Amino acid sequence: MSDEIYDVVVVGAGVEGSAAAYYLAKRGKKTLLLEQFPLPHSRGSSHGQSRITRKAYSQDFYTEMMHEATDIWRQLEREAGWEVFRQTGFIAIGQYKGDFLEDNISSLKRNNAQFEYLTPVDFRRRYPMLRYPNDFSCVADPDGGILRADKALMAYQTMFKTFGGRLIDGAMVTNIKRGNIVTLETPNATYRGRSVIICPGPWASQILRPFGVKLPLKICLHSGPDIDTELRDQADDKWVIDLMKGYVREHFPSLEPSPSIVETCIYTNTPDEHPVLDYIPGNRNIVVGVGFSGHGFKLSPVVGKVLGQLACGETPSYSLTPFRIDRFPPQAGL
Repeated sequence: MSDEIYDVVVVGAGVEGSAAAYYLAKRGKKTLLLEQFPLPHSRGSSHGQSRITRKAYSQDFYTEMMHEATDIWRQLEREAGWEVFRQTGFIAIGQYKGDFLEDNISSLKRNNAQFEYLTPVDFRRRYPMLRYPNDFSCVADPDGGILRADKALMAYQTMFKTFGGRLIDGAMVTNIKRGNIVTLETPNATYRGRSVIICPGPWASQILRPFGVKLPLKICLHSGPDIDTELRDQADDKWVIDLMKGYVREHFPSLEPSPSIVETCIYTNTPDEHPVLDYIPGNRNIVVGVGFSGHGFKLSPVVGKVLGQLACGETPSYSLTPFRIDRFPPQAGL
């Protein structure tokens, strides 16, 4: 074991862990980022060509966070020197005057975000290639767009190293020993840090169980097969593709319904579909970020920031009440 002590050790170099490590290194913190698989890899939730980003949300706290997240995405791509965010705009489609669109509008208004609410007639006129019921419309979010997922992850990791961070892949954390200085054991080496951030993705159950924490995570797409993280390639996802082909045929009639490229990633949900961003109970120097339920990639600049602030013992920039670990009752079977 080296005598070297890091300010913060981040476990998991997916988009959330990489964002947190980037934030800390940019602040001058001595930061180590550990990843269990050789990089790059496609075994988690952060790979692939694209993710959507938007400010149109039903929940105020996400829209509020997305203001800063969008600014940081722009800053990151300037630092890295390649495109990370392509601002194409985003539309949320639903029944006109229905709860879904009305909630989006309320959140956008309260957070002073730009939007346009189309009538059903205007919706059909502007998007004649779409086919929805006559009482459907959309909220247009001009700040939405596409995140280049692989390039974004590479940007975080590249800039993390540029700012002085150390990234080690192929380093699975097998044990975490608590204390004023936290010790992390891997098969090949042992590392120490004053604080630790754990962003384990779908491996949360294994790594958190020794802390007496068992979160009610389910690992799946919004409507995909439940999986075992170690047997992910054995999941039967044919019905997911068939479902999407049917949706495209019905609502996007001018498109070829069969996908030209199929990529899968693991999608980790909590029961209320909001992530956990909090300290491990009883440990003020061990922070966890997990269960992003489809919100994670677009929000990662802000998630990384607040996880970094927690690891530094600071008050986070945003209220983390919706993301507290104790909002779930203790799970049986520890």
